Amino acid sequence: MPITMAVFSFFDPFLRAIPEVIYFTKTYSRMDITVNNEPLQISGSCSISQLFQNHIQINAAGIAVAVNQTVVPKENWDETFISSGDHIILIKATQGG
Repeated sequence: MPITMAVFSFFDPFLRAIPEVIYFTKTYSRMDITVNNEPLQISGSCSISQLFQNHIQINAAGIAVAVNQTVVPKENWDETFISSGDHIILIKATQGG
């Protein structure tokens, strides 16, 4: 559900009376996604890179990402945006034998 926040809500009556002042609002939307089978609610659209930086805050080194069962190469993380309802799988590379 979108949340609308009036930037100058406290001064709203005063600002509307002054024609030189531009009145504006900014709308934020929330999205429900799934990361490794765990529900996560994020605010607004974001890229995979932004998801790591702003929402799950883990080091992306050695991680592979699949969105809706499609692997996304690391060089495409900045251009690949997440949509509401997406299922994201994060896989950490490990050594062993």
